[in-house]
Amino acid sequence: MTSVQRHILDTALSHFADTGEQSISVSDLSRTAKLARGTIYNNFDDVTQLFPLVTDQVCNRFEDEARELITKIDNPRIALGVVLGLFLRYAHELPEYGRFLVRFGPYVGRLRDIWSNLPLSVLRRAIIGGELPLSKDQTMYYLQLLAGSTYGFMILVVEGQKSWRESSEALSRMVLAAGNVAPHEAKRDARAILSILTASSEAA
Repeated sequence: MTSVQRHILDTALSHFADTGEQSISVSDLSRTAKLARGTIYNNFDDVTQLFPLVTDQVCNRFEDEARELITKIDNPRIALGVVLGLFLRYAHELPEYGRFLVRFGPYVGRLRDIWSNLPLSVLRRAIIGGELPLSKDQTMYYLQLLAGSTYGFMILVVEGQKSWRESSEALSRMVLAAGNVAPHEAKRDARAILSILTASSEAA
């Protein structure tokens, strides 16, 4: 991808995140990106494809980073918390991504797939391994609780009401408590999760 194409996609991402719209006109894109209309047409034949392209960009970046983060984490309960916390860290470090996910995550197919891929896989491992004392029948209910809670906490970070670190620790403790994890274990895990996320942020 060229630098011009990346600039166009980033401009479209900001537009979608700010307005809640899933389309942008060539005129608006040209004005906001400060590029000639011809430059836009030379790079993207059809601007109606920008929303799915941006969606893929957001999903791929998040999923790649999440996989890398949890590769060396043996405990799936900790790994799951790291994935959730990464959403909140994105809301702080990449605010356009955060606003985009909050606006469209609950109902746009590709974004909803984020939850049915890596988080669901890790959740199932945690349940099967006994790290989360839930029944298999509760898996999808718990997954929806995770998704809804995460997006709700992301709003607090995006709006500047809470820091991503404070929100991550609180989210971890609450969802682990909802998963029947003992309070002292949830507190310990939440601190471990935050430590991993903070270290990876500082190393970036």
